[in-house]
Amino acid sequence: MLPNGPVVHQQLMHSYQAVQADLEAVRGQIASKGAETEELGSDRQDTLLSLAQYYLPELTEQAIEQTWSEIRGDIRRVLLRKQEHQSRVELQFGDASQRQLELETSLEAVDKRLDEAQQRMQELSQQLTAQLAADESFSQLAEKAGAAEAALERAEGRLAEVKQDAEQKLPAYEQSSLFQYLYERGLGTEAYRSRGFTRRMDRWVGKLIGYHQARKSYEFLRDTPRHMERIVVEDREDLETVLKELERQRDRAAESIGLTVANNEIEAARKEREQVLEKLDKTRLQADQLRTELLELEDSRGPYYRDAVELFRGMLEQMDDGSLADRAKQTPEIRDDQIIARLQGLESEIGKIGTEVEQRQQQIRDFDRQLQEIGRLIQKFRAAGYESTRSQFQASLDIVGALDRYRKGHSTIESVWVQIRRSQQFGPTPMEQVSNVAAHPLTQVLVHAMATAASSAMSDHARRAGNRRAHRNRRR
Repeated sequence: MLPNGPVVHQQLMHSYQAVQADLEAVRGQIASKGAETEELGSDRQDTLLSLAQYYLPELTEQAIEQTWSEIRGDIRRVLLRKQEHQSRVELQFGDASQRQLELETSLEAVDKRLDEAQQRMQELSQQLTAQLAADESFSQLAEKAGAAEAALERAEGRLAEVKQDAEQKLPAYEQSSLFQYLYERGLGTEAYRSRGFTRRMDRWVGKLIGYHQARKSYEFLRDTPRHMERIVVEDREDLETVLKELERQRDRAAESIGLTVANNEIEAARKEREQVLEKLDKTRLQADQLRTELLELEDSRGPYYRDAVELFRGMLEQMDDGSLADRAKQTPEIRDDQIIARLQGLESEIGKIGTEVEQRQQQIRDFDRQLQEIGRLIQKFRAAGYESTRSQFQASLDIVGALDRYRKGHSTIESVWVQIRRSQQFGPTPMEQVSNVAAHPLTQVLVHAMATAASSAMSDHARRAGNRRAHRNRRR
């Protein structure tokens, strides 16, 4: 059994959720590294404070408070701004995620209602077909339509033959100077007025080229297509009259059994589905943007971190590493050397963690990109109506494998979409299998009912008459 739309849609959703899980796992790893970095940073701050206290033994507590409290206050204000911003984005992201979940649920409900409405429509269409086929008046009209279609097809075929014949043979008459000379003078008609020698010569030339028979053939080739076109127009009008009456009877019967209402329900469900999809697209885009922003805020080396580092660097600029090392050499004690060594060790540890965190952040950016691209793929899948139960896919389609290759960097998300699109097709309804007309449901009912109601001799003609009407309505 071929996989259908809901099955493939579920596979896509599982892949989307797998990326979400991977992203959350890496975020947890970064959070752990963040705690470790925070602890090292706290040690570093304590070390810097110890170093400052060691090099400023003559300063009062008030002086120390003025120097270090001011710097710590600036850094804390930066951190507070980041925390406030992060809390605000987390709330917005939570709201967007909840709206996305609600819209996903709404889409499932709309899809279910649409499938049920289409099933109801199919049942009513079959009921209407049987009812019309059993109606004597409709059967007589269907028979008449079949006969009119047969006559029209014969006339159209004859018209095509005479047009082709005229296109092939008329040029020979039109390019014959002798024939055109005699024809323009009206030889053989009451319009001919020449006398004497000219008359005798014209008759001699006419006999020489077989003019009288040629004139009849020429006029037949020239005039017959116009006559046939009038006959075709009349036959089409006759068929149109019968088809209009058939449609009128169909519409009246459709109204009586509720098929018109059912069709309106389908249209309303489709319109609602488009609205839900539009909202879902906007919400998903908003959630993606908020998620990206949140990842930047969670990044320990994001914009706020750079602001804080810039402040801290400004403080360190007052005493660079070389100055600190030179100062330590000038003292006989080894305590300041130990503090400098401790500070350098902490900076080395923080650098290593920073490298690890940077690698994890790159993983997060990759997972976030995959999440957005798979999300867009799912939206395209839904927008195309592929999640419908009528949507079928070739057994060779391997969505899980295709997305796994994409996540490993061996293909693109566009290539996955091409595989999906190429392997997909909509299964025909029973009505479409009979009529093979991609038209309005009521048109399909009419075609099927006409073919069923007409006699076996006229069934095919009746079906083609209905199809002719359907194609004309689509062109309109």
